[in-house]
Amino acid sequence: MPVQDRRTILITGAAGNLGSLLSRHLLPTGHELRLMYHRRPLPEDVAHAAHVRPIKANLGEPATLLDEHLNQGERERVLEDLKRIGVRLDVMHAQHVR
Repeated sequence: MPVQDRRTILITGAAGNLGSLLSRHLLPTGHELRLMYHRRPLPEDVAHAAHVRPIKANLGEPATLLDEHLNQGERERVLEDLKRIGVRLDVMHAQHVR
């Protein structure tokens, strides 16, 4: 796939039934997958696939999105993706400032 056609896709709940099925379906497309999970880890074949970036976070505690395991560019992309789908960012910023 040409680089200009690649997308970055964020899947929350990527370790769940639907999320892992969707992730596996998208693996061969060449898109960059950002796979968010909370308690249950991602399936091994998905977690170690090319173009996959696992993100351990809890949307119930938005400050976990700002932990050190995400670099600044990744944080900004995740926050932009979440804002686009309607997640309230003011909660994230308030918790991050504390």
